[in-house]
Amino acid sequence: MQAHSMLLEPFYAFHLTIPDKMVGRAMTDLERRFAVFEGPVLEDGQAILTGRAPASSLDGYQTEVTVYTSGLGQLVCTLDGYGPCHNEEEVIEAAGYDPDADLANPSGSVFCFHGAGVYGETAAHRKSGGCNIRSSDYR
Repeated sequence: MQAHSMLLEPFYAFHLTIPDKMVGRAMTDLERRFAVFEGPVLEDGQAILTGRAPASSLDGYQTEVTVYTSGLGQLVCTLDGYGPCHNEEEVIEAAGYDPDADLANPSGSVFCFHGAGVYGETAAHRKSGGCNIRSSDYR
């Protein structure tokens, strides 16, 4: 069994209200920002787009919406859990993290004991019936 860790990032659920004549611009912007959204709902000259996007990709977007709608657009975001990182390789490379050089948090074995990770097997772990995950089991 091959191990694959996945980097997660926070996501927002968003609700974007803009003048309906600007919906094409908004949809293009949201697609570039890795958003997943419903088709626009049009009512009273307004377009409403709802969906979900990585929080980092929506950073600064309200300012952009304000500019291109001349203050008529509104973006409301609420935290919506976590999802797969949209640029995992870039983030890992920028961090320069080397798990083999991390002596404080070695990657050899991880044991769960009442919700806490413990490196190496302990007598308390054997008695606890906690989970036992060894990276060597997944290589």
